[in-house]
Amino acid sequence: MASFQELAQKKVAGIPVLYLAGAFVAILAIVAWKMKPSVKEDPAPDDETQAVDSDPTDGAGDYSGLATQGTVTVVQGTQQPEEAVKATNEDWERSAVDYLVEANLATPTEAQNAINKYLAGSALSFDEGKLKDAAIRKLKLPPEPLQSIGTVGTAPAQKQAGTLPGKHTVKGSNDNTPTKLAQLYYGYSTSPYVLTIASANSNLGTAATTYTPGTVVAIPKYYPPRYYKVTSTTRWPSQVAKKNGVSYAQVMALNPGKSTPYAVGSSVRVA
Repeated sequence: MASFQELAQKKVAGIPVLYLAGAFVAILAIVAWKMKPSVKEDPAPDDETQAVDSDPTDGAGDYSGLATQGTVTVVQGTQQPEEAVKATNEDWERSAVDYLVEANLATPTEAQNAINKYLAGSALSFDEGKLKDAAIRKLKLPPEPLQSIGTVGTAPAQKQAGTLPGKHTVKGSNDNTPTKLAQLYYGYSTSPYVLTIASANSNLGTAATTYTPGTVVAIPKYYPPRYYKVTSTTRWPSQVAKKNGVSYAQVMALNPGKSTPYAVGSSVRVA
């Protein structure tokens, strides 16, 4: 193996090997220096600009361009809806009255009275109950529970006999007495009219009788009352009945509470 002196004395193209080796090392050093990456020093922040923390772990880096004074502001795209206002029975009342009036089902006073009674739990007439039912069909039940529910009256009686004399079948509490039937068919409930019906149905009882549902009641044609003047030979109901061609029961029904024998000269109704 050649010694260091021998290598030092060798020449390449007339140039000592040692010189060539030194030059090569120098070139490598220069190349290495030029290839060294430059480190640029960050400028110091001025007095008004603050650095923005864009640490990706906290999700703020995506909004660094919106930051001012170190605070990230996020604007929501949609606004949350406000909570719906809960309806009250007062709201339902106004809507019900407006509907009944606009639908020509009642006057403002009739509608207000019916709805007020319903919400207060008071008793309603049959017609008021119909208004209440119409409002519920349209608007459903009130939003708030009612403390009590009032009763609703029964349907008014309807004439069943178009022309008189005729028959009437009792339906309920609105047509179950001679008084109520007299008002229905004659338009009056005074004694002459009531006794006309009672006498035509003497087999059912007196004028004070209450008929049960299903009872068939004769409704005679109304004529002005006819009276008989009692004589000394017609003081008893049977005698008066025979004299006037009517039944004993009719005389008794047409003269309720009248004591017998009748006083001579007194008037007894016979029709």
